[in-house]
Amino acid sequence: MLLVTLLAGAMVLQSVVVAHAAPAVNTSAIHDFLVSGYVDKAIQAAQGEIAKSPNDAESHFLLGRAYYSLKHWDKSISELEKAASLDSRSSLYQLWLGRAYGEKASDVSFLSAMGWAKKTRQAFERAVQLDPGSVGARSDLTEFYMNAPGFLGGRRTIEKKKIQKIAAKDEARAVEFRARLAEKDKNYIEAEQEFHKAVAASGNQTSYWLDLASFYRRRSRWGDMEKAIQTAVGAAAVKLGALFEAAEILHRAGRNLDSAADLLRKYLSSDKKEEEAPAFRAHYLLGSILEQQHHPEEAAAQYRAALDMAQEYQPAREALAKLQK
Repeated sequence: MLLVTLLAGAMVLQSVVVAHAAPAVNTSAIHDFLVSGYVDKAIQAAQGEIAKSPNDAESHFLLGRAYYSLKHWDKSISELEKAASLDSRSSLYQLWLGRAYGEKASDVSFLSAMGWAKKTRQAFERAVQLDPGSVGARSDLTEFYMNAPGFLGGRRTIEKKKIQKIAAKDEARAVEFRARLAEKDKNYIEAEQEFHKAVAASGNQTSYWLDLASFYRRRSRWGDMEKAIQTAVGAAAVKLGALFEAAEILHRAGRNLDSAADLLRKYLSSDKKEEEAPAFRAHYLLGSILEQQHHPEEAAAQYRAALDMAQEYQPAREALAKLQK
């Protein structure tokens, strides 16, 4: 009986030691903050979890994504590299690390960009190796090859082979890549046809209508662009993040800014935000539109709303400072 009691006591003591050494990590709250657009809260929550459990890969990963949304590439890369080193078998960690490397490559001098571009390719290739069935990883790797110089591997034969592998999992995405290749080669009639085929292959998904709208924007076909946007945002099953993307397209085109502002207000008033369409960026974009429409006070209110969610978001900070001069 004494032996049983001692063993039970030892087990209790062991559980206490283990719990103290590796406390439970609550990453769901961090993710919720990212989705809702409260990036400051996401950063604070992630840093809190890392303080309790420094070797938790998921907390480093989510912190890296938070910095990514702010376009703080160095901080994002640092955290994502930590996540990938702590869990070297995660395709998702490698995918986001490749994205951060790619953004860094676009933000530095040409000579420095080459090194970052090689890291981008390696991370995407590793992501595909770890999860060959990941359409996201294969898509980002194909995207890299489409935009990379030839000496970094950007060759048509490689691009087409990678598109074929995507087609086995996602025909619509593969068709969309074929459309972009045709556009890159200035075969605009073929490109338009392929973009339409991608819409059909997707079952009329909103994102593919917006891809078509973006193509029309690049071709300065404003009427067709706005029709594609109307179809996209009018779909019964439209993802609310598409409202943000549609507003961005209109803003970049400088067309129908009233509609762009209405789309953003609808998105911001919804309780279903998306991480791909950060609410703080939606506030900033709405502020930019209002400023263009000569509503400085309303624009300033939107910039402040963005900074309330993401105080380190430099575009909003600079825009507000400019208005207050």
